[in-house]
This record gives sequence, structure tokens and C-alpha cells, in this order.
Amino acid sequence: MNELCRVNNIIFIMADVYGVFSRCFVDCGQDPFTVYDKDGEQLKEVFINHVSPEGIVTVAGDERHPFQDGDIVLFRELVGLEHLNQC
Repeated sequence: MNELCRVNNIIFIMADVYGVFSRCFVDCGQDPFTVYDKDGEQLKEVFINHVSPEGIVTVAGDERHPFQDGDIVLFRELVGLEHLNQC
């Protein structure tokens, strides 16, 4: 069924319930799509002011950063800490 939907460019969603357990599978096809964070907001970008040897990151500016515990971040264009780029 999924292959038929994929060939015809149709989004496929399958859900099963087994007592107290369930599962869900979603195939949006081969076309690229945008991933949003858990709050439905688009991904954020901030400028880094400093990274301590302990790994504490300080962002530039007076505003609070938009990140929450458990968020995944990507470093790029770091100068002096190139080994962290793309991590």
C-alpha cells in the first residue's frame, strides 16, 4: 500500500493499536519537506559569543535564546573551535 501511494505522490499514514500499545508510520514521499520543532515554530538561529572549555555556550545579544532542554543544535562557522562545526 505504501509503495502504491509513493508512486502516485500520495502521503501515506498508517496507525495500529494493540491494546495499550500503538504505532504510527508516516511516509511523505521523496519530495523534501520542512521539519519544525516540537512547538510548531520554524528553526531558530543565534550568534554565539563564547564557548567555555566546559562546553557552556553564551549567545550574543541581550535577548534570551529560544532553545529548550532537549533541543538539538547544529554549530557552523565557528572560528577557533572548528572541530565543533557541523556537530
